[in-house]
Amino acid sequence: MRAIVCNVLAGLDGLALEERRDPGAPGPGEVRLRIAAAGLNYADLLVTQGKYQVKHEPPFVPGFEAAGTIEAIGPQVTKLKVGDRVIAIPEAGGFADAAIVSADRVYPAPAGLDAAHAAGFPIAYGTSYVALVEQAKLQAGETLLVHGAAGGVGLTAVEIGKALGARVIATAQAEALWRAGTAAFVDVMPHVPRPADLPAGTIWRGKPRRNIPGSVWLADTGYGELAASTAEYFAAGLERITGGDRAKVVVIYCQRDCWMSWNAAKRAISLGYAAVAWYPDGTDGWEEAGLPLSEATPPPRPHE
Repeated sequence: MRAIVCNVLAGLDGLALEERRDPGAPGPGEVRLRIAAAGLNYADLLVTQGKYQVKHEPPFVPGFEAAGTIEAIGPQVTKLKVGDRVIAIPEAGGFADAAIVSADRVYPAPAGLDAAHAAGFPIAYGTSYVALVEQAKLQAGETLLVHGAAGGVGLTAVEIGKALGARVIATAQAEALWRAGTAAFVDVMPHVPRPADLPAGTIWRGKPRRNIPGSVWLADTGYGELAASTAEYFAAGLERITGGDRAKVVVIYCQRDCWMSWNAAKRAISLGYAAVAWYPDGTDGWEEAGLPLSEATPPPRPHE
């Protein structure tokens, strides 16, 4: 059979179209899939570079999502049958004419969805669904900020967010809000102050912070649990930057992959703010978009 094989962990340069041995018959709990189309994702590039969390030793056939028809089923498979049109999320092997896939990673393809569209469905939509529904528990009326809404996950996040009844904004809209001055931007990046017990004359150089101009930096307010004084500091900071308007759009951020901003966003919603947007890429994404950053200092905290 034909397959795209990763012979060297060098990204695209390590791939080759080759003839490979047929995968044979499925074992217990497996199905044999005749692949009609395969999806291509950023994770596929990472795995061919050895940078993905799932590691494969070359040579291997990459491909995390595919669509096709079941050719054979193994023992203990009861919910699928030969001839079913399906979508599969194999751990690898999607970039081939056929593959053996665990039955618990194979799902019926919706009627009317052709193979090409079905193959591109599970990773992008699945990622967005898990993020918004299972992790974020997005609710109708909340605001969702999607950075990079032109990509697969970004586009599907917009669609799912709208279906859930959320207000959805992308980075360009966030920039427009910032330029118009109609949203409050809140940075929750942690900040280490000068230790109070440093000997006199000791030089202290704190780590500088550059954030989105016009933001208020409410440092250390994104931890999972806050001391009462820090919670009051956060509430007072939001009150100050919004002027007490609970309907004002509040964009909360930190830096990329900093879950403190997510904690703070949920905390703001619990305080009654109705238009909270979480900006997960934070200052990293903002700077990458060519937007300005400015030196920042947090307002004094209760212990300072």
